[in-house]
Amino acid sequence: MVVDAKILAKTYNNVLYTSYNNLIQEYDNFYLFTIDSNNIAHRTKIKIGRKINEAVIIESGINPGDIIVTEGFENLEEGTKVIIRK
Repeated sequence: MVVDAKILAKTYNNVLYTSYNNLIQEYDNFYLFTIDSNNIAHRTKIKIGRKINEAVIIESGINPGDIIVTEGFENLEEGTKVIIRK
C-alpha cells in the first residue's frame, strides 16, 4: 500500500491569507484588488509572507474585513465600480 501524507509542522494564528492565484505580481511587487464601501475597486499593494501550498500570508497592505476580489480581476482597473456576487 502507498499513501501520501503531510505533517503539520507549524500553525499560524491571527494571520490574513489568500490563494496565491488572487495576487497580481509586477516584478517584486504584489497587489490585490480591494473593494471599498461604494463598491469601487482599488489596486492595493501588499507585502506577502510565507507561501503555504496554494495560500500566501499577507503581512501588510490590507486589514481584517477588507473585501478582496477573487474572480475577474484580470481585466479590472483602478476606480471601476463593481457589483459584488455572493
